Amino acid sequence: MSRSQAPRKCSARRPAECGRLFPLVALSAGMALLAAPRLARAQSAEGRPFRTLAAAPLPAGTQALDVGAEYRTSVNPEPLLGEAEGDLLGIPELRYRIGFGRAELGVGVTGWRVFSDDLTKEDDHEVGDIEFMTTVAILRQKGGRPGMSFAVGAKLPNASDDTGLGTDESDVFGALLLGHEGRTNAWRFNVGLAILGDPLEDASQEDMLTYGFAGRHGRRHAFIWEIWGRAFDSDDHRDLEEATARAGYLYKGRRASFDIALLKGLTDNSGDLGASTGATWRFGGRR
Repeated sequence: MSRSQAPRKCSARRPAECGRLFPLVALSAGMALLAAPRLARAQSAEGRPFRTLAAAPLPAGTQALDVGAEYRTSVNPEPLLGEAEGDLLGIPELRYRIGFGRAELGVGVTGWRVFSDDLTKEDDHEVGDIEFMTTVAILRQKGGRPGMSFAVGAKLPNASDDTGLGTDESDVFGALLLGHEGRTNAWRFNVGLAILGDPLEDASQEDMLTYGFAGRHGRRHAFIWEIWGRAFDSDDHRDLEEATARAGYLYKGRRASFDIALLKGLTDNSGDLGASTGATWRFGGRR
């Protein structure tokens, strides 16, 4: 399906300020950097920016709030748009998590997603889809032995396929999580299955392998890296394979952390360059 055939809705109402909004990401990063000294008294609260999930659930009674922003260039937000490419901004990216000892429940949503088409110079914007994820510990980390957990989740459709920012389909995810969290170094590995609804064909779905690798090196000031994506696409209508790399900086306090990173798409469907920034606050549980 060509870009000209893709449905567009309400283009006359697209405000000009929804265009290239990379300065907002830079502003968010600057504000977080100014706040970093205040976070020095807080406890470690790793959550962002990893898409790769941790194998260790939050401790019982502990809650965490992730807030961030992400900007991507030359990206196709959903393959429903054919060959469309442009800038994609998500702000704020919100995720709430709560620990129950051997289990953790999380819910996330992007408050505002804006896609600026390079060809038509039009903008589409919508609230993102809502995602739920539950992590259950199978084997706790002990000494040099990594922890192991199982995660299952679902995406509830909110963003519309008319704008290309969603699919109007529910998706289901499951993954095996491995990881080891040390004071100076940490690593994570996820492998799983994504069952994606197909908006172009009734009673149809696409099953894909999902994966993620991530690491942290350093204590209070850490270098972070990550590669995540999905593979083995057999859909005749859409190109669903993707892979993205992240490299950046993480400031760890006692109960809060701040991150800023650069992104690079590794496949044609994953965009080109990008940036992300955000913070995590952890509260409740033992002081």
